[in-house]
Amino acid sequence: LRRALLGLSLGTALLLGLLVALELGLRLCGYAVQPALYRDGEVGFRFHPNQTRSMTGKAGVILARVHINEIGYRGPAFGREKPEGTLRIACLGDSFTFGWAVEEGEGYPDRLQEILDAREGGAPCQVMNFGMPGANTEAELRTYVHVVRPYRPDVVVLGFFLNDVAPGGAGMGSTDSLPLRLLGRTALAEAFLRHVLRRAEISEHPRTEAERETLRIYRENPARFGHDPEDPLARPLWDVAMAHLEELASEVRADGCELIVACFPTHLQVRRAMAGLAESEER
Repeated sequence: LRRALLGLSLGTALLLGLLVALELGLRLCGYAVQPALYRDGEVGFRFHPNQTRSMTGKAGVILARVHINEIGYRGPAFGREKPEGTLRIACLGDSFTFGWAVEEGEGYPDRLQEILDAREGGAPCQVMNFGMPGANTEAELRTYVHVVRPYRPDVVVLGFFLNDVAPGGAGMGSTDSLPLRLLGRTALAEAFLRHVLRRAEISEHPRTEAERETLRIYRENPARFGHDPEDPLARPLWDVAMAHLEELASEVRADGCELIVACFPTHLQVRRAMAGLAESEER
Protein backbone atom coordinates (compact mmCIF):
# COMPACT_ATOMS: atom_id res chain seq x y z
CA LEU A 1 0.00 0.00 0.00
CA ARG A 2 2.85 2.36 0.87
CA ARG A 3 4.55 1.66 -2.42
CA ALA A 4 1.31 2.21 -4.31
CA LEU A 5 0.67 5.51 -2.49
CA LEU A 6 4.28 6.58 -3.06
CA GLY A 7 4.03 5.74 -6.75
CA LEU A 8 0.72 7.59 -7.01
CA SER A 9 2.18 10.63 -5.25
CA LEU A 10 5.24 10.67 -7.49
CA GLY A 11 3.09 10.24 -10.61
CA THR A 12 0.80 13.08 -9.53
CA ALA A 13 3.76 15.34 -8.76
CA LEU A 14 5.33 14.58 -12.14
CA LEU A 15 2.03 15.27 -13.93
CA LEU A 16 1.54 18.58 -12.11
CA GLY A 17 5.13 19.53 -12.85
CA LEU A 18 4.64 18.71 -16.52
CA LEU A 19 1.42 20.78 -16.67
CA VAL A 20 3.11 23.74 -14.96
CA ALA A 21 6.06 23.53 -17.37
CA LEU A 22 3.70 23.30 -20.34
CA GLU A 23 1.68 26.25 -19.05
CA LEU A 24 4.82 28.38 -18.67
CA GLY A 25 6.09 27.31 -22.09
CA LEU A 26 2.80 28.21 -23.78
CA ARG A 27 2.79 31.59 -22.02
CA LEU A 28 6.28 32.26 -23.39
CA CYS A 29 4.85 31.45 -26.84
CA GLY A 30 2.16 34.12 -26.42
CA TYR A 31 -0.79 32.13 -25.14
CA ALA A 32 -3.00 33.48 -22.34
CA VAL A 33 -2.49 36.91 -23.91
CA GLN A 34 -5.42 36.63 -26.28
CA PRO A 35 -8.89 36.92 -24.70
CA ALA A 36 -10.08 33.63 -23.22
CA LEU A 37 -13.00 32.14 -25.13
CA TYR A 38 -15.42 29.32 -24.72
CA ARG A 39 -17.87 27.68 -27.09
CA ASP A 40 -21.43 28.72 -26.31
CA GLY A 41 -24.01 26.14 -27.32
CA GLU A 42 -26.28 28.77 -28.87
CA VAL A 43 -24.10 31.38 -30.55
CA GLY A 44 -20.62 29.92 -30.98
CA PHE A 45 -17.43 31.25 -29.39
CA ARG A 46 -17.78 33.89 -26.68
CA PHE A 47 -15.54 35.60 -24.16
CA HIS A 48 -15.46 34.57 -20.56
CA PRO A 49 -17.14 37.47 -18.71
CA ASN A 50 -15.54 40.06 -16.44
CA GLN A 51 -11.99 40.14 -17.73
CA THR A 52 -9.52 42.73 -18.97
CA ARG A 53 -7.25 41.42 -21.69
CA SER A 54 -4.62 42.58 -24.16
CA MET A 55 -5.42 42.40 -27.87
CA THR A 56 -2.27 41.61 -29.82
CA GLY A 57 -1.04 41.86 -33.38
CA LYS A 58 1.91 40.34 -35.17
CA ALA A 59 4.92 39.35 -33.06
CA GLY A 60 2.79 39.72 -29.93
CA VAL A 61 2.61 43.51 -30.15
CA ILE A 62 -0.12 44.76 -27.81
CA LEU A 63 -2.64 46.82 -29.77
CA ALA A 64 -5.16 47.63 -27.05
CA ARG A 65 -6.45 46.70 -23.63
CA VAL A 66 -10.10 45.76 -23.56
CA HIS A 67 -12.64 45.12 -20.83
CA ILE A 68 -15.16 42.30 -21.24
CA ASN A 69 -18.36 42.88 -19.30
CA GLU A 70 -20.51 40.50 -17.28
CA ILE A 71 -22.33 39.13 -20.35
CA GLY A 72 -19.12 38.41 -22.28
CA TYR A 73 -19.01 41.37 -24.66
CA ARG A 74 -17.02 44.59 -24.80
CA GLY A 75 -18.08 47.81 -23.15
CA PRO A 76 -20.70 48.59 -20.54
CA ALA A 77 -23.52 46.12 -20.06
CA PHE A 78 -27.10 47.31 -19.80
CA GLY A 79 -29.96 45.81 -17.84
CA ARG A 80 -32.50 43.71 -19.67
CA GLU A 81 -35.23 46.21 -18.83
CA LYS A 82 -35.10 49.13 -21.25
CA PRO A 83 -35.68 52.53 -19.56
CA GLU A 84 -38.86 54.13 -20.80
CA GLY A 85 -38.31 56.58 -23.64
CA THR A 86 -34.78 55.27 -24.36
CA LEU A 87 -33.66 54.40 -27.90
CA ARG A 88 -31.57 51.24 -27.89
CA ILE A 89 -29.10 50.48 -30.68
CA ALA A 90 -27.49 47.02 -30.81
CA CYS A 91 -24.27 46.69 -32.83
CA LEU A 92 -23.52 43.25 -34.30
CA GLY A 93 -20.41 42.25 -36.20
CA ASP A 94 -16.88 40.89 -36.03
CA SER A 95 -13.61 42.45 -34.84
CA PHE A 96 -14.41 45.75 -36.59
CA THR A 97 -17.44 46.20 -34.37
CA PHE A 98 -15.67 44.76 -31.33
CA GLY A 99 -12.75 47.14 -31.84
CA TRP A 100 -9.81 44.73 -31.92
CA ALA A 101 -7.05 47.32 -32.26
CA VAL A 102 -8.54 50.33 -30.46
CA GLU A 103 -8.61 51.32 -26.81
CA GLU A 104 -11.72 51.68 -24.67
CA GLY A 105 -14.03 54.37 -25.99
CA GLU A 106 -12.54 54.39 -29.49
CA GLY A 107 -14.65 51.76 -31.27
CA TYR A 108 -17.42 52.84 -33.60
CA PRO A 109 -20.20 51.89 -31.13
CA ASP A 110 -18.56 54.18 -28.55
CA ARG A 111 -18.21 56.99 -31.11
CA LEU A 112 -21.84 56.56 -32.07
CA GLN A 113 -22.83 56.85 -28.40
CA GLU A 114 -20.81 60.08 -28.11
CA ILE A 115 -22.46 61.57 -31.20
CA LEU A 116 -25.94 60.71 -29.98
CA ASP A 117 -25.23 62.03 -26.49
CA ALA A 118 -24.06 65.33 -27.96
CA ARG A 119 -27.36 65.95 -29.74
CA GLU A 120 -29.66 68.63 -28.52
CA GLY A 121 -33.04 67.19 -27.67
CA GLY A 122 -34.22 63.77 -28.79
CA ALA A 123 -34.63 60.60 -26.80
CA PRO A 124 -31.75 59.30 -24.65
CA CYS A 125 -29.84 56.50 -26.40
CA GLN A 126 -27.99 53.37 -25.38
CA VAL A 127 -25.53 51.84 -27.86
CA MET A 128 -24.69 48.22 -27.03
CA ASN A 129 -21.66 46.47 -28.51
CA PHE A 130 -22.26 42.78 -29.34
CA GLY A 131 -19.29 42.49 -31.71
CA MET A 132 -17.27 39.25 -31.57
CA PRO A 133 -13.92 38.80 -33.35
CA GLY A 134 -14.16 36.16 -36.04
CA ALA A 135 -17.95 36.16 -36.20
CA ASN A 136 -19.54 35.28 -39.53
CA THR A 137 -23.10 35.84 -40.69
CA GLU A 138 -24.36 32.67 -39.01
CA ALA A 139 -22.87 33.69 -35.65
CA GLU A 140 -24.29 37.21 -36.03
CA LEU A 141 -27.76 35.79 -36.70
CA ARG A 142 -27.52 33.46 -33.70
CA THR A 143 -26.26 36.31 -31.50
CA TYR A 144 -29.28 38.43 -32.35
CA VAL A 145 -31.78 35.63 -31.75
CA HIS A 146 -30.29 34.27 -28.51
CA VAL A 147 -28.50 37.25 -26.93
CA VAL A 148 -29.62 40.59 -28.34
CA ARG A 149 -33.37 40.08 -28.68
CA PRO A 150 -34.14 40.11 -24.91
CA TYR A 151 -32.66 43.62 -24.70
CA ARG A 152 -35.41 44.86 -27.05
CA PRO A 153 -33.33 47.14 -29.29
CA ASP A 154 -35.01 49.68 -31.55
CA VAL A 155 -32.22 49.62 -34.15
CA VAL A 156 -29.75 46.87 -35.06
CA VAL A 157 -26.53 47.85 -36.83
CA LEU A 158 -24.67 45.01 -38.53
CA GLY A 159 -21.03 45.78 -39.28
CA PHE A 160 -20.35 43.59 -42.33
CA PHE A 161 -16.86 42.70 -43.56
CA LEU A 162 -15.99 40.47 -46.51
CA ASN A 163 -14.61 37.67 -44.37
CA ASP A 164 -18.04 37.34 -42.73
CA VAL A 165 -18.82 34.91 -45.54
CA ALA A 166 -16.17 32.52 -44.18
CA PRO A 167 -17.42 29.04 -43.22
CA GLY A 168 -18.32 28.86 -39.57
CA GLY A 169 -17.52 26.21 -37.01
CA ALA A 170 -18.97 22.80 -37.68
CA GLY A 171 -20.95 22.84 -34.48
CA MET A 172 -22.24 24.88 -31.63
CA GLY A 173 -21.56 22.20 -29.04
CA SER A 174 -21.07 23.87 -25.67
CA THR A 175 -17.70 23.90 -23.89
CA ASP A 176 -19.00 26.12 -21.12
CA SER A 177 -18.33 23.49 -18.48
CA LEU A 178 -17.12 24.20 -14.95
CA PRO A 179 -13.56 22.91 -15.60
CA LEU A 180 -13.20 25.13 -18.67
CA ARG A 181 -14.64 28.08 -16.78
CA LEU A 182 -12.02 27.58 -14.07
CA LEU A 183 -9.26 27.05 -16.62
CA GLY A 184 -10.51 29.66 -19.07
CA ARG A 185 -7.64 32.08 -18.46
CA THR A 186 -4.84 29.55 -18.62
CA ALA A 187 -2.59 29.09 -21.62
CA LEU A 188 -3.40 25.36 -21.66
CA ALA A 189 -7.13 25.95 -22.00
CA GLU A 190 -6.60 28.63 -24.63
CA ALA A 191 -4.33 26.41 -26.71
CA PHE A 192 -6.87 23.58 -26.43
CA LEU A 193 -9.69 25.85 -27.57
CA ARG A 194 -7.74 27.45 -30.41
CA HIS A 195 -6.18 24.33 -31.89
CA VAL A 196 -8.48 21.48 -30.97
CA LEU A 197 -12.07 22.54 -30.35
CA ARG A 198 -12.15 25.13 -33.13
CA ARG A 199 -11.49 22.33 -35.62
CA ALA A 200 -13.39 19.58 -33.83
CA GLU A 201 -16.56 18.24 -35.37
CA ILE A 202 -18.69 18.80 -32.25
CA SER A 203 -22.09 19.20 -33.79
CA GLU A 204 -25.46 17.66 -34.38
CA HIS A 205 -24.88 18.63 -38.02
CA PRO A 206 -21.22 17.93 -38.88
CA ARG A 207 -19.77 19.21 -42.15
CA THR A 208 -20.17 17.24 -45.34
CA GLU A 209 -17.14 16.33 -47.43
CA ALA A 210 -17.98 19.15 -49.86
CA GLU A 211 -18.16 21.65 -46.98
CA ARG A 212 -14.82 20.47 -45.64
CA GLU A 213 -13.26 20.90 -49.07
CA THR A 214 -14.70 24.41 -49.34
CA LEU A 215 -13.28 25.26 -45.92
CA ARG A 216 -9.86 23.95 -46.92
CA ILE A 217 -9.84 26.05 -50.10
CA TYR A 218 -11.05 29.10 -48.18
CA ARG A 219 -8.22 28.83 -45.67
CA GLU A 220 -5.69 28.54 -48.49
CA ASN A 221 -6.94 31.59 -50.40
CA PRO A 222 -9.51 33.69 -48.50
CA ALA A 223 -9.11 36.67 -50.87
CA ARG A 224 -10.59 34.60 -53.68
CA PHE A 225 -13.84 34.38 -51.72
CA GLY A 226 -13.86 37.94 -50.46
CA HIS A 227 -13.18 39.83 -53.67
CA ASP A 228 -15.03 37.83 -56.30
CA PRO A 229 -18.50 36.67 -55.20
CA GLU A 230 -19.11 35.23 -58.68
CA ASP A 231 -16.14 32.87 -58.41
CA PRO A 232 -17.52 29.31 -58.75
CA LEU A 233 -16.00 28.38 -55.40
CA ALA A 234 -17.09 31.58 -53.68
CA ARG A 235 -20.68 31.66 -54.90
CA PRO A 236 -22.02 28.94 -52.53
CA LEU A 237 -20.55 30.70 -49.49
CA TRP A 238 -22.00 34.04 -50.56
CA ASP A 239 -25.40 32.42 -51.10
CA VAL A 240 -25.29 31.02 -47.55
CA ALA A 241 -24.16 34.37 -46.11
CA MET A 242 -26.92 36.26 -47.93
CA ALA A 243 -29.48 33.73 -46.68
CA HIS A 244 -28.28 34.41 -43.12
CA LEU A 245 -28.60 38.16 -43.67
CA GLU A 246 -32.10 37.77 -45.07
CA GLU A 247 -33.09 35.69 -42.04
CA LEU A 248 -31.54 38.27 -39.72
CA ALA A 249 -33.49 41.04 -41.46
CA SER A 250 -36.68 39.01 -41.09
CA GLU A 251 -36.07 38.39 -37.37
CA VAL A 252 -35.23 42.04 -36.72
CA ARG A 253 -38.27 43.35 -38.57
CA ALA A 254 -40.54 40.84 -36.84
CA ASP A 255 -39.48 42.48 -33.56
CA GLY A 256 -40.41 45.91 -34.89
CA CYS A 257 -36.77 47.01 -35.24
CA GLU A 258 -34.83 48.67 -38.01
CA LEU A 259 -31.76 46.97 -39.51
CA ILE A 260 -28.82 48.97 -40.80
CA VAL A 261 -25.96 47.18 -42.59
CA ALA A 262 -22.64 49.04 -42.42
CA CYS A 263 -20.06 47.60 -44.84
CA PHE A 264 -16.36 47.95 -44.01
CA PRO A 265 -14.02 48.03 -47.03
CA THR A 266 -10.76 46.08 -47.23
CA HIS A 267 -7.44 47.74 -47.94
CA LEU A 268 -7.56 46.27 -51.47
CA GLN A 269 -10.94 47.88 -52.12
CA VAL A 270 -9.64 51.22 -50.84
CA ARG A 271 -6.58 50.96 -53.06
CA ARG A 272 -8.71 50.18 -56.11
CA ALA A 273 -11.07 53.03 -55.30
CA MET A 274 -8.16 55.46 -54.87
CA ALA A 275 -6.58 54.24 -58.11
CA GLY A 276 -9.90 54.76 -59.91
CA LEU A 277 -10.21 58.26 -58.41
CA ALA A 278 -6.69 59.16 -59.51
CA GLU A 279 -7.42 57.87 -63.02
CA SER A 280 -10.61 59.95 -63.17
CA GLU A 281 -8.74 63.07 -62.06
CA GLU A 282 -6.14 62.51 -64.79
CA ARG A 283 -8.89 62.27 -67.38
